[in-house]
Amino acid sequence: MTSTAPVRCKCRKQAETGLRCSRCFVPICPDCSRPAPVGMLCRACAQGKPSHLYQIDPKSFALAIPVTLIVAVFGGWLMSTIRNIGFFGMLIGYLYGMAVGEVALRLTGRKRGIWIEILAGSAVLVGLIAGHAIQFAMLSALKTHVPYADDEAINPSRQVMLMMYLANPWMYVAAAVSILGAVSRIRNIG
Repeated sequence: MTSTAPVRCKCRKQAETGLRCSRCFVPICPDCSRPAPVGMLCRACAQGKPSHLYQIDPKSFALAIPVTLIVAVFGGWLMSTIRNIGFFGMLIGYLYGMAVGEVALRLTGRKRGIWIEILAGSAVLVGLIAGHAIQFAMLSALKTHVPYADDEAINPSRQVMLMMYLANPWMYVAAAVSILGAVSRIRNIG
């Protein structure tokens, strides 16, 4: 059985009301309310105060930067190991970006805004660059230590390997899709 106790106004504690602010849902009386296109607002919401969803704690943001970068570099290295799969690389890149965006969201207390989007998108970009650099260094170290190969086709130079590595257009498409995934995860919190 529900209680039918009267609800009191936030500002004027003696006033009974059935009206609530359409933004923060606190009880307000008709004298304290302010009309808005979305309904009636309390005084605090009517002043245009920014939402608490966009107010990021500096400590959590400072913690989120290195942790998100570490996760992004590890994921970027994993992305670089699966670089020759074409269209499916874009799908995996989108999922990788969403994972980095989710890490950034969780570390900042599910806050949104441009700064979290910049954090997630730049972490994905730095992670992919660092991951591809790690993978290239590992591949070039392995290919330069083939003892029996004097032929350039079997044992290419580092410059030739770098040009072959950078000439893959799917790598750039997967990077753009990964950044899109990270930013869309921040914007579309579910």
